Amino acid sequence: MQQEVLKKTQFSVTVGVGSVKDSVFSCYQSYDEARKALEMIRRTCGRGHSIFWKDLGVYKLLGNLYNTKDAVNFYYDYIGKLIDHDKKKKNQLIETLETIIRCNWQLKPAAEELSIHYNTLKYRFRKICDLLEFDVNDSEQRLNVALSLKLYYMDKYLDV
Repeated sequence: MQQEVLKKTQFSVTVGVGSVKDSVFSCYQSYDEARKALEMIRRTCGRGHSIFWKDLGVYKLLGNLYNTKDAVNFYYDYIGKLIDHDKKKKNQLIETLETIIRCNWQLKPAAEELSIHYNTLKYRFRKICDLLEFDVNDSEQRLNVALSLKLYYMDKYLDV
């Protein structure tokens, strides 16, 4: 459906789907889930995507936080230096970090996904770790950085 609409009209279609409910009297809950899923997919991926409420994962929680002062403070505490560095130097370290996280912190698959040499990725990751004073072996730091990046991208898509 999305491809046909895009092909014929040049417009994108973004779809959010709520969960199945046991009663027609609960359909408003499914509608609310679909609306929230739609908002989250737009904020995290832009337009032209589909998402089911059940597949949102941590975004179900982050959706209530993303546009608050506390959320901005949180992600700036953990990745603010990287954001500022990318803005000043026109680098792509945030994108590199996002790819590394998506590849489960594995550098070889991340290098392949980014279509860069493994040593280039190692250099970038070392630079990221130095800027953030980040210990990749600390699971709590990895979680904080990953959540910070998700919140940052959610706020970033508000400007689109």
